[in-house]
Amino acid sequence: MQYLLDRARWDAGVVQTRLSEYVQEELGSRDAVLVLDETGFLKKGIHSAGVERQYSGTGGRIENSQVGVFLCYASERGYVLLDRELYLPQQWIEDRSRCRAAGIPEAVTFQTKPMLGKGMLERAFQAGMPCGWVAGDEVYGHDGKLRRWLEEYRRPYVLAVGAAQRLWRSDMRQRRVDEIASHLPKRSWKRISAGHGAKGERLYAWALLPWAEQEGWEQALLVRRSLEAEPEYAFYFTYARKKHPEDAGGRGGTALGGGERLSDGQKRVRIGSLRSPALAGLVQAHYPVDAGFGGADRTARRGEKNLLRERFPSAHRKSGICSLSRCAAVGGAWSIFCTGLTGGGNINSSPSSSTT
Repeated sequence: MQYLLDRARWDAGVVQTRLSEYVQEELGSRDAVLVLDETGFLKKGIHSAGVERQYSGTGGRIENSQVGVFLCYASERGYVLLDRELYLPQQWIEDRSRCRAAGIPEAVTFQTKPMLGKGMLERAFQAGMPCGWVAGDEVYGHDGKLRRWLEEYRRPYVLAVGAAQRLWRSDMRQRRVDEIASHLPKRSWKRISAGHGAKGERLYAWALLPWAEQEGWEQALLVRRSLEAEPEYAFYFTYARKKHPEDAGGRGGTALGGGERLSDGQKRVRIGSLRSPALAGLVQAHYPVDAGFGGADRTARRGEKNLLRERFPSAHRKSGICSLSRCAAVGGAWSIFCTGLTGGGNINSSPSSSTT
């Protein structure tokens, strides 16, 4: 396994292309969700690419760790890790000798996590990956450039924001979203389930407050409130068609990758990517199909999947909001993935892994 991940000659870019094609064929849906998320991998050394004392969701605090940004694909037919990028802190990029020692190409420049997420979304859209929504946590919801870019190409989104996020109101004053939510009348709230959890139905009160509209597309503040006596709140910015949001998956809008070319200013140099996550994604993409979550009759291709079925036993599909841990729930593939991301930071700098 270590030989395959570290020394064997194979092209992660080709594997990534194969993964994208496979996901479109077997799991693709116009109602699917592309989910941006990041996670940390705790480290003790200082030589792995991108390792730094930084906040890690894995540890819940600032730890010596690597951070990866991931794009998950979730549809009613299954879910999978679709793409990945290694986050390189600015201190790393400024230390070129350290970068060379870790195998990071000279062309790599500093990119924030939202910038890395945008690059992965670009690749998914250009590959024609069908989806209805883009989702992400506060890291991505707070980035106005990412939101405006999605709006430019008519890509519906639900992106989390913090309680201190401000919105312009009709009185021409900026108000915090938690303040706005606290003044909503009782009729604004509707109790809706967020799916089944370990303790049964996950019920919340929800309120949707539109605040801008342009050419039939609406920006809104979505508020989720728990049902306890002292409720907890979560806030999201949304963007979708005004009349039929359920049909908003880029239909009728300007779909990036639908025959249009990016301008020079929109092109991104792809960060040298880790090889093993690409392989793990391809392995894991077979799982929901093998487990019976794919489309109709595929008996002609079952032979090549028998090995995967033997290696990865069947598991129960989880419902509810897609998260990185659920997208990576396949034991064997997740082991490959973690081993590669934390094991040595082997950066793939081949020409096929970069876009110009």
